[in-house]
Amino acid sequence: MMRIVWPVITGLLLLAGVDCYAQQPMERVYADDQTFTATPVVAYVVDPEKSVDNDVTSHSTLNTIIGLLGLVGSASQNLTFTGPSLPAPNTPITVKIGFGSSVLDLLGGVTVQATLNGSPVGTAYSGSALLGLLGGSNQSEVTFTPGTNYNGVRVSVKPTLGLGVSVQVFHAYFMQPVPGPVICNEVVDVLYGVGTYGVNAAGATATVSDEWNSVDQNLDTYSTMTIGVQALAYVHQTVVYNNPSKLGDSIRVVLSDPGGLLELELLTNFQIQAYLGNQEVGPLIDGSSDLLDIDLLGLLGTPGTKVIASYAPPGVQFDRIQIRLESVVGLLDGIRVHQIERVAPKPIIAGFTDNILTICEGEPVTLTIINPEANAIYRWFDAAENGTEITSGVSADGTLFTPAGLTVGSHEFYVSVTREGCNDEASERTKITVIVIEGASAADIDVVTNDPFCLREDVVLTPSSPTITDPVFKWYHDQNKTQPITNAPDGTINYQIEQDGTLTITGLAVGTYEYYVSVSNLDQCENVAGTLKKVVVTVDALPAPPVITLTP
Repeated sequence: MMRIVWPVITGLLLLAGVDCYAQQPMERVYADDQTFTATPVVAYVVDPEKSVDNDVTSHSTLNTIIGLLGLVGSASQNLTFTGPSLPAPNTPITVKIGFGSSVLDLLGGVTVQATLNGSPVGTAYSGSALLGLLGGSNQSEVTFTPGTNYNGVRVSVKPTLGLGVSVQVFHAYFMQPVPGPVICNEVVDVLYGVGTYGVNAAGATATVSDEWNSVDQNLDTYSTMTIGVQALAYVHQTVVYNNPSKLGDSIRVVLSDPGGLLELELLTNFQIQAYLGNQEVGPLIDGSSDLLDIDLLGLLGTPGTKVIASYAPPGVQFDRIQIRLESVVGLLDGIRVHQIERVAPKPIIAGFTDNILTICEGEPVTLTIINPEANAIYRWFDAAENGTEITSGVSADGTLFTPAGLTVGSHEFYVSVTREGCNDEASERTKITVIVIEGASAADIDVVTNDPFCLREDVVLTPSSPTITDPVFKWYHDQNKTQPITNAPDGTINYQIEQDGTLTITGLAVGTYEYYVSVSNLDQCENVAGTLKKVVVTVDALPAPPVITLTP
């Protein structure tokens, strides 16, 4: 099938330049007051207060109709910033609008303009300047930069082409830096829209329902994108963040088909586009792209087969994720979107196989992150979600973690990355399992000795194990294993350890000596300090020579 180039940005509209995104966290400042006017009988405004209630899902509605005798009117609403934070000149302002008409030409009846104390200032945008709003039922953000002082914005509607116009006004906001840590990866809005590639979208039946379910972090819930069988039709959802990602961050989407198994070839009609503000960044990709990783999720514990689609936009930052679905046979019941999210690269720990490390009892271990991110902190937890943060033994901004006092058994740790200026986790948590194997005990060792020994007699100590096959023995001067015995002279004393572990000592003076031996093999860890087998060696003096008395 021939691919069709999308002619405009769906649901995201740029009317003037947007400043580059800084690394400092940003937050929205919403307009908090409103006024409206409407021509009696032929225009009216519904729920005007809902455009300034800080709820991104609620809205006012501006309506105009063609009255009897051809009477026409208009409706407008001013959204004003009255709080302690006001926009400076040349600060971009954004208005979220829902446009319900199915005829693109009706955009000529919609005007957006900045205001100062309720009076219009700067450039008014309408008609062809609003071509980013395609036909169909769309939610869209209109962003522009007034070149003058302003403290509000006006949305006006009037009939056009002999038809009434209805527009939903959700809110208006500008962005400002935040001095302290914020939730950087929070979804602040979800936009959606439907339409066609042609000018007239009449008859399009594509819909999006329960759109917020796609960002609730619950794989049991979902939004539904339904496109029907229209030619040249599409539907989209757009997830909006307050702050841009960092290079290397990924987009992750979890999908399923309500009609049964989602066939991967159908995903060629599923597309992902990243944005920074209103600008497309990175390529528009579909299910056939080599940049998209697609896996089946068969072990999620929920009915139905799910597909996870992951994509890291190459070399760009983004603060919006748009997913699109074109009309496709086989998905007449639509597609379920269980999750849309933005994630940082998961921490990778050195020296692990499948994130599992096996150590011996008493053996120290340091967990080292080998893909650290600059200006970030790695936080360790005792659970996959929530749980208690571990701070003991954590150093170097969390890139090193030395857990102490690990007992025999399995120990699970979880680590994620938190960015500078943020107080939320940017990545999924990496699970690390450290398995501690019990060491051998003194009861696992027998030692054959001919104690006591006589002075100048070789002291021979022969170890064996009644419980461990192919044992390997090590000898020490102390129970804590700090003074190992090697095949080397120690002054006048010589030590010789044979391959079977037999220890031969020569040169001992008269006295009592203590030696310690441990055991291990390929499957059994060596005795930990304090649990070695103690061997006591006694060296007696030579008997006095007999006294011989000669009798003449």
